Amino acid sequence: MKRSRFRICLTLLVISQTVSIAQEKVSPSRELWLVRAERLTDDLTKEAAALSLFSRAMLFAGMGETWRETDKERARMFFNKAVELAKAHPGSESAGQNHRFATAHAVFSVLVRYDKAMSDELMKVFLSDQENLSEQYRNRNAQAMTGAATAFIHTDPQRALEFGLASIKIGTSLQLLSLIWNLSARDIKAAELLFKEALAAARSRNDIALLNILAQSAYQFPGGSTKKQIVSDRLCAEMLNSVADALLQVPTSRPLKSADCSTAFAASRLLGEVDRLLPARAAAFRETVARCQSLFPPLYSKETESYLKGQPLKTAEDYLKAAEESEDTSLRCSLQIRAARLIADQKDYERAINIIEGITPDDRNIDSWKSARRAYAGQLAIEHIHNDRIDQARQIIVMTPDDLQGSVYLEAASEMINRKHASAVEFIKEARRAMARADLSSLTLREYLSLVSLYGELLP
Repeated sequence: MKRSRFRICLTLLVISQTVSIAQEKVSPSRELWLVRAERLTDDLTKEAAALSLFSRAMLFAGMGETWRETDKERARMFFNKAVELAKAHPGSESAGQNHRFATAHAVFSVLVRYDKAMSDELMKVFLSDQENLSEQYRNRNAQAMTGAATAFIHTDPQRALEFGLASIKIGTSLQLLSLIWNLSARDIKAAELLFKEALAAARSRNDIALLNILAQSAYQFPGGSTKKQIVSDRLCAEMLNSVADALLQVPTSRPLKSADCSTAFAASRLLGEVDRLLPARAAAFRETVARCQSLFPPLYSKETESYLKGQPLKTAEDYLKAAEESEDTSLRCSLQIRAARLIADQKDYERAINIIEGITPDDRNIDSWKSARRAYAGQLAIEHIHNDRIDQARQIIVMTPDDLQGSVYLEAASEMINRKHASAVEFIKEARRAMARADLSSLTLREYLSLVSLYGELLP
């Protein structure tokens, strides 16, 4: 089943590329490309019978999205099929409800961008009888609404705000954090209104999870202790007051558990703001955070400890020094990765890579280490491409660990295609060779789809 689903994903991407090419061609070449796309579509539609209801619904939604510009009638037919499948309710009551919600949310995430009537119809599927739903399903519905809001941030901030406000009334969504951040860059008044209404909802229903999200969304921390304020001082002070009230609920008569300290953790980076905006409550705030500090993840515990001592970690050198002094291997790795990020933010990618490479194999958190190593290699390679230093870009990729080379080659090839560079084809071939050499378990569907997409962009 997984192999069939993977092949269908690849075929769907090829159809998308073929339709896109057809739109750019003139007759009779255009007709030839459309015929190819139609044949692929027919073949893929036949394959759909072997898929689960959820996968069929997503396939048809993807087909509609692919054909929407070229053949609106065909696109609407596929969208209708997706909606009908999303409205189905198979299996036992609990299993069927879970399946129906998951499918409706997934199809809604596609349709909301293209067809208001159909997306409104789908909303009725998962928003009806809201008062009788469990907290789990209400929160999943809220997540669907914030996901829809994200789709409109750049094109229609007001509509994004409407979906965001609707999500707050429904439940609690972790996506609210990034929604407030991203919306603030487009429409600060809309972001502040969303923050204000979310804070009112958190207070009215004593929603600690939502309050914790707001404590994190009021500021961004691009790296270390450096912060960027998102909403006004007045709203930040109101939020911090609510956080201080929540901290009063932390037990004092028994040993603390991680669940007791969720709000203290969310607010641990805001101690300086409490000193500035709520000096009268700062002492009690610090006391509770200090009691919870040992229960924080190691990196945040270290950052909190340094702040409470009046020596906050701010620069890459601060983090590297703390790493040298730490006896905890996991913490050492996290501190060095944080230092590398601060260096990369200054566009010194070569030094960032050196810091990452300097983490001993025994200290490495493999997932975060690989993510950082891949990211900085890609950024340095692209910097060389921008300056027409193709050999240097290639050398950077060759020096990257074998299982990461394919994705870095893909990133570099994509940049070359955007710049219409003659070496793009060569880099795509190198990506394919690197992926063939790599352990299959280290590759993701995203990388395979990227490879097919890049080949599609180079089709004659």
